[in-house]
Amino acid sequence: MRKVIRNVKESPEDKIKRLEEEKLNLQLALAETIEKQVNDKIEMQLALAEAVEMFAAKGGD
Repeated sequence: MRKVIRNVKESPEDKIKRLEEEKLNLQLALAETIEKQVNDKIEMQLALAEAVEMFAAKGGD
């Protein structure tokens, strides 16, 4: 989460460090989100495959 800094003098080096940390945190959050979406997609595909198999088995009776 971004920190609100008001009326604080910040050296260019400190600003760069802060922005690099913020960028890293955003990249990590994005990677976690993408990983969750991929896992959710795989789970959905597996559930769909199981449903298709159940319907196919019932249709063959």
